[in-house]
Amino acid sequence: MTPPMDPNACVYPMTRSRWMGSVNSSASHATAATNSTLTPTNVSGRWEIKLRDLQHALGLDKTDTLTANPQDLRLRQEALGLDTVAGLVLRLDDKRLPLRVDDEQWEPRPDGESLILTFQSGPWLARPSRFTFNGQILFALDPQMRCIMRLKYWGEPQQTVLSESNPRLDITLAAPPSKFQQLLAFIREGIWHIWTGYDHILFLIALLLPAVLAWHQQHWDGTVKFRAVIINVLKIVTAFTLAHSLTLALASLKIVVLPTRWVESVIAGSVVIAAMNNLVPLFRERGWIVACGFGLIHGFGFANVLNEAGLSGGSLVMALIGFNVGVEIGQLAIVSVFVPLAYHFRQTTAYRTFALRGGSVVVIAVAAIWMAERMFDFKVLPF
Repeated sequence: MTPPMDPNACVYPMTRSRWMGSVNSSASHATAATNSTLTPTNVSGRWEIKLRDLQHALGLDKTDTLTANPQDLRLRQEALGLDTVAGLVLRLDDKRLPLRVDDEQWEPRPDGESLILTFQSGPWLARPSRFTFNGQILFALDPQMRCIMRLKYWGEPQQTVLSESNPRLDITLAAPPSKFQQLLAFIREGIWHIWTGYDHILFLIALLLPAVLAWHQQHWDGTVKFRAVIINVLKIVTAFTLAHSLTLALASLKIVVLPTRWVESVIAGSVVIAAMNNLVPLFRERGWIVACGFGLIHGFGFANVLNEAGLSGGSLVMALIGFNVGVEIGQLAIVSVFVPLAYHFRQTTAYRTFALRGGSVVVIAVAAIWMAERMFDFKVLPF
């Protein structure tokens, strides 16, 4: 006997793109969300994608959108949305369900207008035992997309993270989902997020560059012992971890909510300040203070990933734990590679001149451009 299914099956694709007009993340996230309901007879759902993400997928920049005929532009955007929904592949017991769009509308959102399409599939007669979702068409919009997929059929939702290299979810409806596999999916997503969050990486590196040195007689001295270096690095990493973990939890649980544009602009500014401290030392060996203070802001940036997924209750708690663990693993991997190399070369002129000073100047320049892009909504850098 097949166990009864929960009447709700929810799909939440969440994307990351190179569309720098977006203010939803450190590396600029595009956002799409699909909510589907699985019943014994058919599938119905609602798919939402932001206007700026459709423009990005169409290859339009800000100038194009200002000069194009508004009616023609709207028709192109709607056509792309319709084609995307039609290209989603849902199968029950290996039978593909063709999706039909019933309605389309544009709705205002705090960070821009969104296109909303409602759809449904044709009916089937027998209760299915297997569900398959293939979202490859979503990754045609942006190969950098990350998709959080949720299917609720056993009381708690089955969820995983899909990508261009792993666009498919295939599960047996007669068996409960594995919580461990779901947790691993969010751990992997946390690792991927920190490794592709270039501003988070540069902030961490800016703090670690002087961590193998000591401020002595108005200059950075490389004679510091390894034990002192380890203690300094542990202070920095611990302060950053505790700070961003706190605000990641507060923001994900909607206890504290800050404007995304403001958060992302301040994150870029934190990179500038961390690198500036290497040239004009104010905190000197107390980089952990900078890590703690600005780590609070970086946590709000991490939270955007989960906030856009539409998670709640136990699903949100599990995703929050897994994602945070993944961020820490990714962060520790960077530290474990960078610190030994920096310690080995710490006493060389090349390190103090080119790595510390020259590298900090480059970081300042890049982060300053990021900050201007996010504050004034324009794009210069390709990353």
